[in-house]
Amino acid sequence: MALQFLSDSNGNPKAVVIPIANWNLITKQHNDVKALTELDLEESYEIPEWHKELVRERIASAKPQDYISWDEVQKQINMK
Repeated sequence: MALQFLSDSNGNPKAVVIPIANWNLITKQHNDVKALTELDLEESYEIPEWHKELVRERIASAKPQDYISWDEVQKQINMK
């Protein structure tokens, strides 16, 4: 995937441009990502407490041996 990184005048990364073919593949495979594009990001919304608790539980039970590298994540994405 050929990503383009956009930086400010100080060289700080500010955005990523994803080729449309890759974006379409990602949104086709991951409905949750597609749903994000349909949100009004200016609109404020509250995350439900049950969802916050679920995330807290997952973080608390995470084990370093279960982590995978970013390179491995990219390989898995490209394999699908």
